Amino acid sequence: MLSQLFSTIRKATGWLASVAIRGITMLGNGLKSLVVNSMPIDAFLVVAKYLPIGGWLEHEKPDEFGINSVHTALREENKKKLRAILKTASASEQAVHKYLLSENIIHNSPMNRALTLSEHEPGYLKILLEAVRPEKRLWLLQQVKHLGESFVLNLVHKTAKAISNVMLALPERDRFKFMDILDAEGNTPAMVQLGSAASYLEIRAFLKHCPQEKAFSYLTKVNKRGQTALMCLLAISPKVDLNDSFEYVLNLIPAERRKEFLAFHNQGEKMMLHAHADNRKVVKALLRKNGIKMPKLENTSGKNMSKALREEWEAEEKFKEMFDAYPLAVLGLPEKYCTDGEIKKAYHIKMLKYHPDRNKKENAKEKAQKTASAYEFYTKPEARKKYLARR
Repeated sequence: MLSQLFSTIRKATGWLASVAIRGITMLGNGLKSLVVNSMPIDAFLVVAKYLPIGGWLEHEKPDEFGINSVHTALREENKKKLRAILKTASASEQAVHKYLLSENIIHNSPMNRALTLSEHEPGYLKILLEAVRPEKRLWLLQQVKHLGESFVLNLVHKTAKAISNVMLALPERDRFKFMDILDAEGNTPAMVQLGSAASYLEIRAFLKHCPQEKAFSYLTKVNKRGQTALMCLLAISPKVDLNDSFEYVLNLIPAERRKEFLAFHNQGEKMMLHAHADNRKVVKALLRKNGIKMPKLENTSGKNMSKALREEWEAEEKFKEMFDAYPLAVLGLPEKYCTDGEIKKAYHIKMLKYHPDRNKKENAKEKAQKTASAYEFYTKPEARKKYLARR
């Protein structure tokens, strides 16, 4: 009886103690919130030099525009203030993540702002990433969307220094994970970078982090337009000097596998045609050196053949605008180079499935017409012209 009484008293005492601790914590947090949000951030940072208030900034509330002190430091381009704020917040990992990912009313986070600033001052990205534990940096970058796209797809358009700051901030094991994503059109970040006329320095700053054993599979990925990374590079204006960039990307592939790499999905011949049409002598020499010969052109010049390839890609984009899918996807084929025989076979299979005489579903006729349009796209050159006329 007495032991039960003591047990009950102990439980009651423990409960009262936990309630008291929670109450004190809430009171303390309320005081922190009051201090942080009532004091100008510059004054708070002066106080933070002399008092042990690490982690208090997690109680800061953004203003009516969604702007917190990190947003302000970036807007002012004040590195000293930015470092002080992040140092004060660093006692709480949760606070740091909240600061770096919090969006203002125009959906712009400090990470977005730092990426924009990296055009002329790449150091801000480095400061923000150094405030996060290395093992959390990949996760943080994967949370950021910039202009509707993943962070890395925007980073590859920036300077070599900005790219290096981000890549080197990541643990080595995470760098390829960061690089190995696709956008809605099936482009890797390397394709996006190479297709935007980036200089050799930017390309090297990014692609040097691709492990050699993964370079072949990474650079032979094909986007929805049937292009590999090197085709994206060659598709840019012939006025752009890309000799160093082309050679650098090609040299990422082991010498014994380069011919196989260039011949992948008939890309080698397409590259030679582009190089011939745009009079890229160094590129042609590199291709010949690695076993790619100029294809027979019959009555069509290399320049016209190259032009036809570009027009085919443009027409595919217009086809997608009309039918919400590329022609190969409509035929149920993978988005890569396909032979005439594969296209014809896929067409017959689809028509047998959707022909109105065999399929009485309401949408069967529409799908059959869509399939016929996709087949004509590849078998009747004049059919492609109607899509190009829709510019």
